[in-house]
Amino acid sequence: MYLNLVGEVRQPNEDSWVIVNDTDEVFSPKLAKNIRAIISQAKTNKYDMIQVRCKSVTINHKGDRVHENMDDFHKPLIFKYYPGMEYWADRSDVTNGKTALHEALQVNGSFVWKPIPLIDKGVLYYEHVKLENIIWERGCRNFIVFGGGPNLGDKQPLWKPFRALLDEVTGRTDYTSYDILEYFKSGNIDKRIKEWMVLHRNENGYDGSSEVRECFLTYFVLYHPEEMPEELKGEYLGKEN
Repeated sequence: MYLNLVGEVRQPNEDSWVIVNDTDEVFSPKLAKNIRAIISQAKTNKYDMIQVRCKSVTINHKGDRVHENMDDFHKPLIFKYYPGMEYWADRSDVTNGKTALHEALQVNGSFVWKPIPLIDKGVLYYEHVKLENIIWERGCRNFIVFGGGPNLGDKQPLWKPFRALLDEVTGRTDYTSYDILEYFKSGNIDKRIKEWMVLHRNENGYDGSSEVRECFLTYFVLYHPEEMPEELKGEYLGKEN
């Protein structure tokens, strides 16, 4: 546990700050270059946490970026160390009956932070980089069930037309996160659905949402590459036409 290591190596009464990121999280060049100055400014203004803005990046099997979007989400990647600090992930605090937030930092079971969100015209951020095939299924089911996450619904203009087509083909009007994927896994689905996904595969919806593309990729690359239109195989499967 990295917090235990910090507690072991720091000097007593030292004003210690921690910078942490996962293996798929990369600081922007300006953020990396100016971390010391940013921490100094936070200390001057008596902040003890810096929440860094997230830029979501998706790369394909070739290593090319196929989608990126500056999110409204911030993550506490730079913070002051306190003795007794713990990292809580979806855990309950049994001493006071309260539930800890997902990926939360606490000291003795309490939130003691005065955080500052880091926003500077899109240059102070971290990139959350993921391979397409890790998020395809999740994006696909989110789009079909409720228009995309988080619950975009009618804000996603492509949702209702696709749901109407899906309802007509399947004779259903409701879908869970799992049974729609089972339908896709079965293969040889209605030609109209496949043609719709091919037609709209590069269209983004509300706030840059790319979940329509993830429906296309889930079906034709992850589940049934043998059904991929021949003219697209070179682009998506890395094969010669």
